[in-house]
Amino acid sequence: MDSGLVAAGAVVVGALMSVMAAYVTARLSAKANLRLETERQRLADRREHREFQRQTLLDVLTELTTYGRVSFQVYQFDKNTYQSAKKFTQMPPELAARQYEVGVSFGLLIERVVDDGVRTALTAIHGADMRLVIPKSLLELEAGMAEFMSKFQRARELVGTELRSYLWDESDTPQDRA
Repeated sequence: MDSGLVAAGAVVVGALMSVMAAYVTARLSAKANLRLETERQRLADRREHREFQRQTLLDVLTELTTYGRVSFQVYQFDKNTYQSAKKFTQMPPELAARQYEVGVSFGLLIERVVDDGVRTALTAIHGADMRLVIPKSLLELEAGMAEFMSKFQRARELVGTELRSYLWDESDTPQDRA
């Protein structure tokens, strides 16, 4: 065999090996880049989800306060009406409309809460508020308000605790938070 032919063959084989190595390197680099981009997107999605949930919890606290205030106004109206007329009557249209508006807004926010325990506590308030609507006696009204306030306090505590868990960057360690 001619040494020139062997050298030419070696050059061709070397060139093919070089092309194959470049191809494999490019594929591995593309896979690594895709993996990095996928991880970046996953982290961005997680940050976006955390921010959405944090904002939802802030909105829930605001709406919960409004909901409590309107519920107390309903309670006060019923109590004052009963004490002066010795019977319960329908509340004024403005108060009824406000109660409905706040109740719907609050109900929609409850659906956005991820944590099951917080969502359950908020739903319990929504249900306890119904005991304040046209009570049968002053005792029932007082009991309904006591139940509402107890559930209201519990829900505020749970929302606050959950909200605080969203105030730290997820890369922080528990020791960094102390």
